[in-house]
Amino acid sequence: MTGRDVATGESAGPPLRRKVPRPLSPAYVGTYVGDSVDATLHVIVQGDRAMIAGRGLPLTELQPAPAADEFRFDLYVARFQRNAKGRVTHLTLDATRVKDMRDTRRRKR
Repeated sequence: MTGRDVATGESAGPPLRRKVPRPLSPAYVGTYVGDSVDATLHVIVQGDRAMIAGRGLPLTELQPAPAADEFRFDLYVARFQRNAKGRVTHLTLDATRVKDMRDTRRRKR
């Protein structure tokens, strides 16, 4: 979940803050097919959470990372890549020892 801190409005003591979710872009939603490995990943958005799943990977929440279009889950860093028009076209995964596992977004039919 992405979010920002906002004041709670409590009057006593130091200001209390809470996380308010920012809506996630549906731009990430889609099916991504491995360029060099036989793998298919599915990205969905449920409410304010981006989720990823694939063969051997149960539905897992993508945790936002500081960089734009970057998320973390398990041992992976997932980076969504955009083309010149700003459309998400690829998903690249980095793991502990394996880097730049690139998946191409399948076009909608």
